[in-house]
Amino acid sequence: MKRKYKKLILLVLLLVIILLTGISFACYIWYKTQLGGIVVITSKLEYTSISGFNQGRARVVQGGKCGFIDISGNEVIPVIYDLDSGFFDLRTDPPNWAWVCKDNKWGYIDTNGAVVIPLEYDFYNRILFSGGLLQVKKDGKYGSLDLSGNMIVPFKYDNMYFFYEGRARVERDGRSGYIDTTGQEAIPLEYDKLDSSEKSSASFSEGLAAVKKNDKWGYINISGDVVVSPESGYDKVSSFQGGYARVEKEGKCGIIDTKGQEIIPLEYNNMSFPVEDGLISVQINGKWGAIDTSGNEIIPSEYTDCLYFHEGLAIVRKNDKEGVIDAHGTLIVPIELEYEIIHGFDNGLAAIKQNDKWGYMDTSGNIVIPPQYDKHLWFSDGLAQVSRNGKWGFIDTSGKEVVPLKYDEANSFNDGYATARIGKTWYILKKPEAELTATQLSAFSGTLETVQQSGERINFRVRRYLAGSEK
Repeated sequence: MKRKYKKLILLVLLLVIILLTGISFACYIWYKTQLGGIVVITSKLEYTSISGFNQGRARVVQGGKCGFIDISGNEVIPVIYDLDSGFFDLRTDPPNWAWVCKDNKWGYIDTNGAVVIPLEYDFYNRILFSGGLLQVKKDGKYGSLDLSGNMIVPFKYDNMYFFYEGRARVERDGRSGYIDTTGQEAIPLEYDKLDSSEKSSASFSEGLAAVKKNDKWGYINISGDVVVSPESGYDKVSSFQGGYARVEKEGKCGIIDTKGQEIIPLEYNNMSFPVEDGLISVQINGKWGAIDTSGNEIIPSEYTDCLYFHEGLAIVRKNDKEGVIDAHGTLIVPIELEYEIIHGFDNGLAAIKQNDKWGYMDTSGNIVIPPQYDKHLWFSDGLAQVSRNGKWGFIDTSGKEVVPLKYDEANSFNDGYATARIGKTWYILKKPEAELTATQLSAFSGTLETVQQSGERINFRVRRYLAGSEK
């Protein structure tokens, strides 16, 4: 009799296991065959903060230290690194590397946590990677390593900038010049040292770089030949973009071409740069308008703020209200609609603020998402973070709330994954098109259940139990 009961019990247990396995697999197949929804993976992620995902890793911070988790919430790189300046993130170039700090020394690790460049370098602004070289600082001097850690440029420069077009600007003893990617000084250190506000104009772009001598600016080519002499007397210059550069002399600005010819005379108080959609925003008598590259007035100077064109449109401001014009000056969104703020267009949508609430409109001025949110962030991976009454969620470009507004904090989607927080617990969110295999599903403890259903859109949550109780 006892043997009979034992067989019966074993049979029942086997049937339960088969049933549970079948239900889990059926749920997974059901999910895969639906239009899909946001999968919420609930893990024991009680960190102080978690960043968004990059290269399949998200930065986590706890107790003043940081590490990385993967898309399943596993801590793949331990929380042992210093959060010295608050910067700790994966780089796409070189791929799958992160720069990290420990005991005030910096180096590189890969996505598995293996040290690829020893943590022995000083941190200044950041460890820079460009031109196939790692630019590092040690004992107060800059040098460069290759990706195997071999010394290419000795530690002898007071400052070093990114490589652009095979040249990097370097400084020593108050003078500056350029090195090539072998570490050779391709252009002698004979130009003035730059202050922090001048760095952006000093890199090579379109074969030319701005240089300063005796406090005046000119341009040289990649061989070091002078194309525009500093004796031209320019007080400020930009790098070249699209064949043009902005120059300034005695408080007036204009535009030059790559031969140094002034194609827009230096007669404007201020102007935008670079040239966008063939237009340059200029300021005349305190008001802004736009001219073309021949100097012809296209848009009269009647607006309060500078006009920045993007995707053929520019936001204009008058009497503390904003509208939108096209490249011909035609009002697409009238200022009379009284939008308080219009953020620039991105992928055909612009955020608008009206009566202290945010929404979105398209490039024709049609309201796509009515103003209803307290805060918003840009769309990423087709979704944008929005908040109302202090709670964050996500909407798609049609305005559908694909993730309910219930989170205290949310990071943007990247490669199909995002992170969000309720209280002290963090969650990993996954878009349906980001692959979640049956093996990954089986790795989670707890049950798979439908938490939201709307038509054919199904949202699932993988539930975990924290400290013996559901969270």
